[in-house]
Amino acid sequence: MYACGEVRILIIGAACCLALSACPTRTIYYDASTDASGVSHELGGEAGTAMDGAAGSNAPRALGLRCAIDTDCASGFCVAGICCDSACDRICEQCSGAGTCQMATDDPRCATIACPQDAPCIDFATTITSNRCASRGSCKTEQDCPFALRPAGTYCGGTSAAPRFCDGTGSCDQQTSVACGADSNCPAAPGACCYDVSGGSQTSSCVQDATKCKPSNPMNPCLLVVAECDSPRDCPPGNVCCYACGLGFSNATALCVPSGACDQNSGATSATSHQWICESNADCETGYSCQQGEYLPAGYKACGPST
Repeated sequence: MYACGEVRILIIGAACCLALSACPTRTIYYDASTDASGVSHELGGEAGTAMDGAAGSNAPRALGLRCAIDTDCASGFCVAGICCDSACDRICEQCSGAGTCQMATDDPRCATIACPQDAPCIDFATTITSNRCASRGSCKTEQDCPFALRPAGTYCGGTSAAPRFCDGTGSCDQQTSVACGADSNCPAAPGACCYDVSGGSQTSSCVQDATKCKPSNPMNPCLLVVAECDSPRDCPPGNVCCYACGLGFSNATALCVPSGACDQNSGATSATSHQWICESNADCETGYSCQQGEYLPAGYKACGPST
């Protein structure tokens, strides 16, 4: 017999237990196996129960339960201290608290992902440094880089005579178009709106070849306008849409030219003037406002002296 409080150690098979005789007993079970470090794994709880296995046994543990080595788990996979349904050791994989292998959002093994160079109508991010996983087993690539499309109408290339603009979907292939009578989208550069009032009547026609635009009355060449732009938005940066006649021009034109080449002070009220074609006052220099222009196709406005 043993006195109350006296400790006895029983070893049964691969388990040992501590019990107190002649007292209400509490038995704690221990797994006698050890891991590589020599530390044994406690499995026990109250008498007749086991936390991760059957009572009094070293039963394999279910998915999602804690573990230290693969053999602790019924699945045979102990991943980051959790019994998992697979080895879950590929790049961009992690084991959930429920013991199922799933995709990770980020993995340092993916390293920094370099993004493509910007295109004329596409602004790419510089790098991807977080959320680098594309799927289980694979990282994102440069094809996954976030980007922003430049707005439609943004200048992206070409020349003053034949500029190109972004189309809003990432392509630099939008050409200038102008209003021409009933045609609100007359292609320009090449092409133009041929606006003629030289003969007393008004005609507007969209032509493919601007050289074919001739005044009906050659004596009034400034009353014919070959319009290849109808807004400063049709021109490259630093250029304006300039109405000009005389000064070496045989006919009036509305063309994109450098702003310094379009002098608004050259006879501002005569047919031989230069005028900046505009859409709003913001398109004009100080002292000028956007007004209904003289000698211009119907609907076109030009910067004139503020009153």
